[in-house]
Amino acid sequence: MVVDFGMSDLGPIALGPVLEMTEWGRSYTEPDQISEGMKEKVDAEIKKLIDQAMKRSEELLKKNRKKMDRLVAVLLKQETVETEEFEKVMGVGKVTLEEK
Repeated sequence: MVVDFGMSDLGPIALGPVLEMTEWGRSYTEPDQISEGMKEKVDAEIKKLIDQAMKRSEELLKKNRKKMDRLVAVLLKQETVETEEFEKVMGVGKVTLEEK
């Protein structure tokens, strides 16, 4: 995400190896050509994204702890939960992409 697609605060730049195609259909990869300083920035950016995701995950788990405990109780009894039963246990209707 950070290296190949430039999706970070470093900007919309691709920092990964470059894949080239020859006129005969063969491909080859040029090794990455970024400085050690930029590699450190990439590492810091990746760590920042992981830390943000961890914090958000913890917040969601804490916020939904009671619901998760109910779901665990059901799963301990029956191993599998179908969509309708999951929605009932979690107290939600159909989950849409906008809600995620």
